[in-house]
Amino acid sequence: MIKVILIFCCLHLSIPIFAQENPMFYKEIQLNNKPYSLESLTKEIQQQTGITFSYNAGKVNAKKRIRIKKTRITLEQLLPLIKKHSGIDYKIINQKHIIYTISKSKTRKSNVVKKSTKAETKTKVPIPDFKTNSLREEPILVKSKPEDTLLLPIPITVIGDSTIAASYYSSGGGGNMGGADIIMTRKLPKENAWEDPFASLNLPSDKAKFGLMNFNDYDLGSFFKRRTLLESGFSSDEIYYFNPSVNFGFTFLYGTLSYNIGKYPHPRYGLGTEVKINEHYSFRISFNTGKFLYNESSYSYLDTLIIPPPDSISEPETIIEKHTSAITIQSKLNRLDLTFVWKKNNRFSISGGATLNHLKTNYFSNDLPFSFNSLPYPILDADNRYRTIKPPYVFSNTHDNANSSNIKMWIGIHFSLLYRIPLFNNN
Repeated sequence: MIKVILIFCCLHLSIPIFAQENPMFYKEIQLNNKPYSLESLTKEIQQQTGITFSYNAGKVNAKKRIRIKKTRITLEQLLPLIKKHSGIDYKIINQKHIIYTISKSKTRKSNVVKKSTKAETKTKVPIPDFKTNSLREEPILVKSKPEDTLLLPIPITVIGDSTIAASYYSSGGGGNMGGADIIMTRKLPKENAWEDPFASLNLPSDKAKFGLMNFNDYDLGSFFKRRTLLESGFSSDEIYYFNPSVNFGFTFLYGTLSYNIGKYPHPRYGLGTEVKINEHYSFRISFNTGKFLYNESSYSYLDTLIIPPPDSISEPETIIEKHTSAITIQSKLNRLDLTFVWKKNNRFSISGGATLNHLKTNYFSNDLPFSFNSLPYPILDADNRYRTIKPPYVFSNTHDNANSSNIKMWIGIHFSLLYRIPLFNNN
């Protein structure tokens, strides 16, 4: 028991004290199931946590490919995985600054080039302001030391707040640089790039799960960008076999547009929401409706009129009249879809499920509600003869010749194949 306690204490103490104080080390970072470079992965971490990273660009290979299988992971768990897969170590300077370093096992090349007969003095250059939106690299000369050796400048790349890194290196941080100048560079956003007005806000993972929005720590821009949904494809069901469709909005609330091709073609629209089960499966609930469908028909019958003769000698006159009544059938189909989605990858998905169909039909004649009982002769199969959509079966049907409307309900199936269109780098 004592050994277990000692091991637990050692593991706990092994976590840097700054990491324990910063909640961003325990915030869930959302990643895509794709290979990252060290640079792109670091940018993703920085955007979601606000922590600044820096490294010696001359020694750390920023293009090193890293694949993280987990898509939800904390920074505390992610940093050891980066070290494991890339061989690049890290050093936590404070709550807002982490430095990538080369593992001690790797051979470090000297930055000494040649001896110089005269000590060369470097001129300090003030640190520029990084508030403009342009993609450039600007040198920042942090320190200089005249020596009898000519040293190559040490290129430091910063991802995040350059003032945090500049403060660290200008105060002599980074260990013994051997008197070499430090050239610090920062890649800034593209010109005219959209600036996230909520970039300084963050949302802890436990609040993100339950949708509790505290705008003091809520990264609203990142939250919406990660959940942006735009996908297109086609679907098929028991009534319409081919339906081009588009879903747009956010995963928690999106709009649907489709066009049913077949008999009585018409556009449909609705709303839906998605609940994530795991990395490959999710569940969706959506409701959609469409415009009214019309079918113009008529009912004809013959009426025999017998006119008595003017006298007893003549035969009675028989007149046969044909009467026609125009009938307008108006229907509207509402659907509730319950769908399971399988995501093959971040782009393609296949889904299928059950549909609760609600079809309401109204009958009119001369723009007035019409019932079949008003005809002089009954129609036994009026429900089948006067319709728009023909359901494969029904479990509920309120048709009655005495009524001017009816409702049919049945459960159908649907399938769809969709392609998700990427809008942001983190989608």
